Amino acid sequence: MQDMAGLRAELDEVLDELEDEASSLGLYDEWYPDGEALDELLDEAAEFVPDAPDAVRELADHVITRTERLLNCENCYGEAITEALEKAQDVHLAACEAGTPGPEALAQRLAAGALESGWGVFRDGPAKYARVLGAAGLARYCELLTNAPARQHGQDALWTSLRRAEEVHAAD
Repeated sequence: MQDMAGLRAELDEVLDELEDEASSLGLYDEWYPDGEALDELLDEAAEFVPDAPDAVRELADHVITRTERLLNCENCYGEAITEALEKAQDVHLAACEAGTPGPEALAQRLAAGALESGWGVFRDGPAKYARVLGAAGLARYCELLTNAPARQHGQDALWTSLRRAEEVHAAD
């Protein structure tokens, strides 16, 4: 676990530097961040999946949240940070598949991410995570989506993903 703590510290350092860089620019300056260090650290995190999947899932979740915050900077351009966000989601999925996330808690995270993110985080969560969520997680996701404010942006896509997930789960 010491390696995971060190990795989280390195990721936080890189993300802090990126946030500092973004905040130091003027209102109308364009910022094209270098995401190479973040990309390499996410690759390193993926290597821990077999040995510490639950810790990696939490780490990936943390990176997803921080990366979204970077993307919300109005002067952020380029693909580096969006690619890091996608990679963090891939690491999250791999960790969930290898670990033991609680299906209802995972459903809560996927629904919250999909409904609240302006960056498409977990937009196809139910379909991708169907086997991990199982019947209980899919039922919880459906409940959360049903109780969400009506017609949030992208909600139709979430229902489609849920239906695909239910089909996958029924086929298993």
